Amino acid sequence: MTPQMLEFLRVGIVGLQDWAWDIIQNTPQGEIHHIAKLINCRCNQFIEIFDEMKTPKTNADRIRSMADEELAEFLQDIPYFTHDALMVWLREEAK
Repeated sequence: MTPQMLEFLRVGIVGLQDWAWDIIQNTPQGEIHHIAKLINCRCNQFIEIFDEMKTPKTNADRIRSMADEELAEFLQDIPYFTHDALMVWLREEAK
């Protein structure tokens, strides 16, 4: 894990803790369950962002995230591959 990732994680966790504490302190007792759902949602968003940062995207990941039009344009540029060569290429880190 790079120093930048560790700093992102540290800052994110501290920010989430401060944000959650402020909300909990200012929320009426009867509404705490709604706030817990909101805090959980924010934590999940943070985890998704962090996972995207630490996991290099493969060519296959890049293709999965494309819109139809983008995929159509992309496929026009791919030269002919054998099955094995295509599998190797799909698993390479995206450029």
